[in-house]
Amino acid sequence: MAGQPKLLVLDEPTGALGVNESAQVEQLTANVRAQGTTILLVSHDIDQMFRLADRIVILRHGRVAAEAVRVLEVRAAAQPKRSRRSYTATSAARAWSASALMQ
Repeated sequence: MAGQPKLLVLDEPTGALGVNESAQVEQLTANVRAQGTTILLVSHDIDQMFRLADRIVILRHGRVAAEAVRVLEVRAAAQPKRSRRSYTATSAARAWSASALMQ
């Protein structure tokens, strides 16, 4: 990649790749993002989106069907974990807050 773009558009970057190659693309994507590049990622792999994205917009027939934003929650060690989908990173958990439900 030449220079440091402000925006990188990736359309199904791991669509035809195996597990190891997909992990490499995800790591590269995370590294580029950490350098300050905004990434627009199109994917049908919702688990991948939860791992990589800060904001997810789900389209259905060209219209926004749902939208979710990653929020950072800090929990005390004594508190039980929530039952909804969440990912933990050391002392904090990244959770998703949906602003709309899919119909």
